[in-house]
Amino acid sequence: MGETSAESDASFRAEESKSINLRVKWIDDDENKEKDGKFGEIHFKIENDIALTWLMIRYCDKIGANFGTTRFEFNGAKLRGTDTPLQLSMSSSDLIYAHHFLCGHGRCAEHYVTLCIRVPKERDTFIRVRRAAPLLPQLMRGFSDDVGSLSFVYDWCRLTEEDTADNHELEDGEIIDAFDFDESSSSLSIVEPSCISLRVVNPNYRDYAFKMRQTCILSKLFNKYRKLISVQNEAAFMFKERRLMGSKTVEEERLKDGDEIEAIIE
Repeated sequence: MGETSAESDASFRAEESKSINLRVKWIDDDENKEKDGKFGEIHFKIENDIALTWLMIRYCDKIGANFGTTRFEFNGAKLRGTDTPLQLSMSSSDLIYAHHFLCGHGRCAEHYVTLCIRVPKERDTFIRVRRAAPLLPQLMRGFSDDVGSLSFVYDWCRLTEEDTADNHELEDGEIIDAFDFDESSSSLSIVEPSCISLRVVNPNYRDYAFKMRQTCILSKLFNKYRKLISVQNEAAFMFKERRLMGSKTVEEERLKDGDEIEAIIE
């Protein structure tokens, strides 16, 4: 038998409930003002359990922005591509802000940075920390309860006593995940997928080693290397006579732990 009208309406409403309408608006990062014209507000419809990566990429395509240098924020925290509207408890018509971002300029030069600490099933906590000081003691001071069993994770790797905001080039709104592994059913291996070590070499500069996760885009490594050697010129990064693309991830370029990348400064 075919569907009744009531069943059809119920099915339609169920499908609609899975979707959410979100707005994205560009702001001028220098003046913190919204831009008009082609950078104005754009509306998207997305299923609430779909990662927001596609929305970010589609938005950049729509306005002609560089995805690699565009940052998205919601409620003061940086949006991650793996986030979903459901995870962030987003509601229809919620507004996401986008702006141009290039580490090493603007706020990155300040001595302090405000970080978002995200604990599962709890509200986000914002903590202001010194860039050059060890992160862990500063993060722990932001919690009044016993934090002895808390582990802080950034970019899929657990933070250690040696980590600072400067080491990771953290900016305002960056998210640090906090997990209580004594009470959580998740194992540490799930939130700490393997990070590999890549070495960048050039005969005119010292060698530098970088710890990267497989899903990290290579432009992050390229930009950090140029900053370390104080070079603003364009550079080509080669692996086995093949030029690496900054828009691709470590995994997509099939790089393995211990691989050596040659930097050619133009």
